[in-house]
Formats: sequence, C-alpha cells, structure tokens
Amino acid sequence: MKKILLVAIMALAACWAARAQDIVVLKNGTEIKAKVTEVSSDAIKYKRADNPNGPIYVLQINEIASITYENGTVETFRLVREDNADKRFPQPPVTAERYPQPPYYAERNYEPRPDVRYADIKNLYNPYYYVSRSSDPYQPWVGGMCSFLVPGLGQALADEWGRGLGFFGANLGFLVAECIEMSAFGYGLSGLSDAYYYGESEKYIINGGGALLLTLAGHAIVNIWGICDAVRIAKVKNMYFQDADGLLGGVQVKLDPTLAMVPSAGTGNFTPTFGMSLKVNF
Repeated sequence: MKKILLVAIMALAACWAARAQDIVVLKNGTEIKAKVTEVSSDAIKYKRADNPNGPIYVLQINEIASITYENGTVETFRLVREDNADKRFPQPPVTAERYPQPPYYAERNYEPRPDVRYADIKNLYNPYYYVSRSSDPYQPWVGGMCSFLVPGLGQALADEWGRGLGFFGANLGFLVAECIEMSAFGYGLSGLSDAYYYGESEKYIINGGGALLLTLAGHAIVNIWGICDAVRIAKVKNMYFQDADGLLGGVQVKLDPTLAMVPSAGTGNFTPTFGMSLKVNF
C-alpha cells in the first residue's frame, strides 16, 4: 500500500513539474523546456526544467522568438531579420541628448541634402559663430537679397517653403490693407475742395492716413524680419551640414584658476601659488 501511494505521489509530482515548466522558442526553431526566473530588456535567465536545481542559463532577447509560460501566457518578441537589414547606412536613433542625425552616406564626397527642418535645429546652433565654407549648400547673402526682392523667397531657397509662404502671405495682406487705406485717404483728399463734404473728408484723411502709417510701419518690420530670418536659416542649416561632415569647429578658449605648490629658493619650502591656466582648442 505504501509503495502504491509513493508511486502515485511521484507520478503527481512529475505531472505537476511537466505542467509548471515554461517553453522558450528560439528564432532558429529550437524549443527549450525551462523555468524562467528573470526577464530584462536585453536577456532572460532560466533553469532547465529537467534540472531545476542546476545552474542558471542566460539567453539574449534577440535570440528568442517567444516564451510560453506555465499559466498559458505567451510573450512574443519582435522578429528582425538581420540578413535583410541594410548595414551600409546605419541610422543612429535621435534622442533628447543628441543632435538630429544627418544623412549618412558610404562616401563623404556628396552634395548635402536639405533633409532637416530649421525648426528642429534652430536652438542647436548659434548663427553668430557661423564661418562660411566653400561646401556650404546655402548662401546667406543670397537668401537675404532674395527675401528683400520677393518676401519669402529666401526661405524657399533654403527649402523652408512653409515659412516662405507665411512671409509672402503676410506681405500680400499688408499690400491689400495699404491699398484700402490709400483709397480712403485719396477719397478724403478729393473732397477737400467741396465745402459741403469738408468735415467728412477730413475724417477720411485722418483715419485713413493714420491707419496707412501704422500698416506701412508693420509692413517694414515684417520685411526686415523676413530678410534677417532668411539669412539666419541659411547659416543655421549650413552649420548643421558642417557638423555632419565634421567641419564645424573653431577656436575654443578656456581660462581656469590653478593652485600649485612652488618651492621657495634657498629655503626648500613649498609655497602655495595661485595662477590662471589658458587652454586653446582649434
């Protein structure tokens, strides 16, 4: 009776052990019967189901296709075929601590493409430190001159079409307002010769003339802003592509205080001496 009971207990234990195991399926199709003890972002730790008291094994996440746990839950990992990945053009991820990644090419003798938006890099580069280079894709003075002749054209030449259309539309709005105000002003002037309409004409002259002056001032401010904006966009984008080619640099000067123990002549004693160290990087 005791032997039968012992056999039954062992059979139940074996069934429970078989039921309690996890199944790890590798990407190559291999199945591992295991007990997963830990899952992290890059690896899992497990023990073999047939040796639960044995050593702990480690598998990398990129080797695993799925894990079926003892409770029936299935965790599937994304399958990535590395042989289909284009390893010639690696693209580092964009993070908050890094600059937007420039276009990558196998060879560096290329004409830079305007793949980056000014809004994404305007706070990363200070145009005050811009140094012109022959490889720059944009000419700041050309952008400023074009925006002076046609508002928004300088931005468009720097591949900022939305920004350019904004300045162009604003100038059209100012022109329409100026035409309306000039018409009112002219209407007032034409009525000055008629004493009957003198008071009404004076009102048109004052209101129309005042509004016209304000509109002209606003128009001039927007035009100056557009010219400066076109120059700034060209400089910032050029600095971005210089940075992409490893050409962005300059002279960096750093001045630090120093404290040194200097031996005194004749006495052999050391005297603390303060000074400044100058470090220049090219």
